[in-house]
Amino acid sequence: MEHIAERTGVCRETVSRRLKSTDMKVADYMSLCHSVGMDPADNLDDAIAAASRFRSEGAGHASR
Repeated sequence: MEHIAERTGVCRETVSRRLKSTDMKVADYMSLCHSVGMDPADNLDDAIAAASRFRSEGAGHASR
């Protein structure tokens, strides 16, 4: 958290609050990703794929 805070120019508490939130501004998300060397687009692709797998697995369980 401290590393991200230093690299994004916000306090550690703000970083913590943003990471716990279910809603984040795009600019904050981009800054966060870049601060840890992550490609935002790749991260979103991974999240979309994971959500799709989760929905598929959940749908399979609901029909049993």
